[in-house]
Amino acid sequence: MRCSKLWLAVVWAILVASSGFGVVAQPNMDAPGQPPPLPAVEFSDKNRPVAVKNIAFSLKWTYSYPGNVSYEGYTKIYSKLVHKGKVLVQEESDIADRFGFILEGKSTDFVIDASGWQAIDLFISYTPDFKMSNNATRNQWYVPGAVTLLPPIIVIVFAIVTKGVFNSLYLGIFFAAFIVKQYNPFAAFLTTCDTYIVESIGGVSHAYVILFTWLLSGLIAAITKSGGSFGIADVFSKFAKTRMSVQMVILFLGVIIFFDANANSLLLGNTMRVVSDRMMISREKLAFLVDATTAPIASIAPISSWIGFEVGMIQQQLENLQDNGVDVSTLPSAYVIFIQTVPSRFYPILMLVFQFLSILFRREWGPILLAERRAFDEGKLIADDAKIRNEEENKSLLPKSNTPLCWWNGFVPVILVIVLVMSSIILTGRAKTIEMQKEAIALGLPPPPLNAQAIFGNGDANASLTYASFFTMLFAWVMYRFQYVLDGRIVLPFKHWIRCRASPGQPLQTLGESL
Repeated sequence: MRCSKLWLAVVWAILVASSGFGVVAQPNMDAPGQPPPLPAVEFSDKNRPVAVKNIAFSLKWTYSYPGNVSYEGYTKIYSKLVHKGKVLVQEESDIADRFGFILEGKSTDFVIDASGWQAIDLFISYTPDFKMSNNATRNQWYVPGAVTLLPPIIVIVFAIVTKGVFNSLYLGIFFAAFIVKQYNPFAAFLTTCDTYIVESIGGVSHAYVILFTWLLSGLIAAITKSGGSFGIADVFSKFAKTRMSVQMVILFLGVIIFFDANANSLLLGNTMRVVSDRMMISREKLAFLVDATTAPIASIAPISSWIGFEVGMIQQQLENLQDNGVDVSTLPSAYVIFIQTVPSRFYPILMLVFQFLSILFRREWGPILLAERRAFDEGKLIADDAKIRNEEENKSLLPKSNTPLCWWNGFVPVILVIVLVMSSIILTGRAKTIEMQKEAIALGLPPPPLNAQAIFGNGDANASLTYASFFTMLFAWVMYRFQYVLDGRIVLPFKHWIRCRASPGQPLQTLGESL
């Protein structure tokens, strides 16, 4: 009996002694003051690859919390960014909210007065003294501020010198990539091709822009070939009786036909040239009136072939802000932001006002003054040293010689596309607002109001422009197909078809021509 107790004591002593060897002690989560393990931290891949010297910049990172750990009593996590021993920013944030752990962190803006590769250290801790911390390091590429001005300057200079916009834009993109890729020309070339160009084409908002512009351009071409645009011009040309009235009509038509700058230039340049020549208005003045009206009005009109591109650029910036941690849910949609920027479009507005005042007070400026004096005093509409293009005029979009120029063939599609765009924005905005209300109610939050601001703010402008231009294009095709030209006038074929007679004349525009 005594021996068995002795053996039990020996075995127990060996077990107790061996428990201190070969085993890693784990923190006691229930012990007071014992902190839980810190989460692993690393910088997010959404950070911008390049920053600018002396310009505010921010960084984002992600947390990876260990599982099966109690964080009772620990509700805050502290972070600080350090550069060369200097604390840039130090902040605190919540570890979790009612939805669970907060997995992302973000710094406020900070400034670094240096260029080249800069090592930025991130430290996180449960206490503001950072006695126990985890850290990560990011090497950030910094460039001088003046360098960022070079890409747009290169684009402008080369566009003026070479007269080639697309080549100049590519060169500007390449030089921007050259800066981003640490002045490595080969890496810049590859990045331009496989990243910037591909992502621009493949982006959803950019795809909408391409599709909408393509559809609306086809619609405008069909309207032009049907004679509808020229019919609208003929209606207003009846009011052109003097030099001032001719110029006012050109200005007014440029404002009325706002949906596309190219179509506007084609329309006014071809239809008003005969009238302006009759009033001895120089070709330089005519070109200025047409060009300085069509582009400004197309850039500020609520519906135009430009708006898809402009709204797409605004949407891209909203997405960039969201990627950088900015809450854009309270901001209006890209289309509403576009409308709000119209009063700040100083060049288009001032150019239109300048033209109106110049015509009203009969004052010319610079080379236009000399050209107008030459035309009025010498009867020369074109300067003696002017270079006249010899290539044949592209007549594929001009109406046939026997086509009646009916104003409704241009007016109806334009009004229809405007009505459809606005209706679609209202419908998509209402559906999105109702969906947001349901989500807010499910989360126990106050639902957003269903008012005009919310509806237009949440409307899908890109989709609405695509819907409207596509449907109106089909409508215009059918509209032109069922109009027939007979002896210089429009005849509807339905009476002939009911009587089982052949169609009168030829279709105003066949489906093949429209396509």
